[in-house]
Amino acid sequence: MNPPFANGAQSRSSFNAQANGHEHVEADQVTIKQGSAQSVDAREVVAKQSGIQTVHAEQVEIRMGGAGQVTASSFRLEQGGVGLAHAETAELENARAALLVTRHADVQQSRVLLLVAGQVSGEVQTLLDSRLAVLAGAAFGFVLGLFMLMAGRRRA
Repeated sequence: MNPPFANGAQSRSSFNAQANGHEHVEADQVTIKQGSAQSVDAREVVAKQSGIQTVHAEQVEIRMGGAGQVTASSFRLEQGGVGLAHAETAELENARAALLVTRHADVQQSRVLLLVAGQVSGEVQTLLDSRLAVLAGAAFGFVLGLFMLMAGRRRA
């Protein structure tokens, strides 16, 4: 077992935790149950009833927990929430996400504020999809341009 680093980081081939307050965890496989971590870098992460601020891994599975930011090849979220997720494939079941960027999303009974995906299957409720986000951005740019044009005329 490797000792913690001076900055609170912990590095191992396997890491299991049931306590709160881990700053940074680096390991091949990380499992956190009813705990928390500020950041996790691993090949595989499983978090149950836990919270992680930032996760970078090949595979991430979160059940009844949440994460601020997830970057992964494969991401699964069940009965939880995520702020920002970027993954090749993403599965959400009875979950919430603010921003999900993925090539393929399989979403069941979940809500996503902004979904950017190449392919979507399942039942998802979005406030903005990629098409509406482009339209909203164009409309915002148009209105901002009009205000700047009017402000420029007032100065002249």
